[in-house]
Amino acid sequence: MHKFNSTFNYKLIYIFSINLESHKGLLKIGDTTLSLEDLPNEFSIHKLTPNSSILNKAANKRIKQYTNTAGIKYSLLHTELAIITEKDKNGQEIPKKLLEIMMFIEY
Repeated sequence: MHKFNSTFNYKLIYIFSINLESHKGLLKIGDTTLSLEDLPNEFSIHKLTPNSSILNKAANKRIKQYTNTAGIKYSLLHTELAIITEKDKNGQEIPKKLLEIMMFIEY
């Protein structure tokens, strides 16, 4: 029997700071993907609240890909799905917002 694998991925936005004086006052805003295979069985994507352990795990995995080799220490500040849906008056799910950001900003 063949198993169906979804190719749909959700975009995950994360924000972190680098714990170095040269990066003081800067935040890194990035994105990664979260696939349905990363979720527990029978888990609804709508149960993923900002900064949930599943989102944080996916963000940390991505951040470590480009910080570990340089030995950079960082602090994960926020994670959230880029596509958020809410139900309209008929019960249909509609996109609420779509964020596509990746840059350094000053705060």
